[in-house]
Amino acid sequence: MAKVANEYPWWVPGGRSPFSFDPDQLLRPQILSAAAHASVIFGGPVVGLIGISHFPALVTDDTIYRVGIGSILVLFLASFVLIPARSLPKGIPLGLALLFRAGWGLAATFLWVGVALISNGYDTPSITRDVAVVGKTESFGRDPARGQYRLWVRAWPPSRFVIGVDTTRQVSEGARVPLVEVDTPEATLLVMRDAGIAGLTVGRGRLGLDWVQKIEMQ
Repeated sequence: MAKVANEYPWWVPGGRSPFSFDPDQLLRPQILSAAAHASVIFGGPVVGLIGISHFPALVTDDTIYRVGIGSILVLFLASFVLIPARSLPKGIPLGLALLFRAGWGLAATFLWVGVALISNGYDTPSITRDVAVVGKTESFGRDPARGQYRLWVRAWPPSRFVIGVDTTRQVSEGARVPLVEVDTPEATLLVMRDAGIAGLTVGRGRLGLDWVQKIEMQ
């Protein structure tokens, strides 16, 4: 099998690029490995954003943070097994190697989360239920049309637990409920009075996880 013919590592002046193939290893396995990792690194965020934007899970922000950070950490550690040090460019500094593994863990997290959300939500039935609304948050800069709008609702009646559900500017502006700060503690939201009723439409995910389709004030 042919090999790439440059014996000098990338950190030597005139040496090979860190993105070139290792001349001491067979070329074909390196091409297949590079293609697989490129699919994760570049395809993962795309798949993840599609799943998050089209089939957002009805879960708390705290759950999202814990799952995301935990997954990145687990996949970062797994990369030492899945991506042996010998497969990285020769002479790569330790800090850059660790940064690559962390980035790979982030991209792989986007990938599996996106696949899970799409598999859970695609072509699933939906229901609409009445939920109490305790407040709303509006976060935008100079252009309100590009802001983030959220209603804080008791999404699992009769439980009084409150969760934020993203909505449109039009729905938020029409909601006659108190305006609360973005970083309002959960304990404060929990004891707030019900200020309105909204119709929350959720998809019944095939993996057992409801996902938000829309929410409208009544």
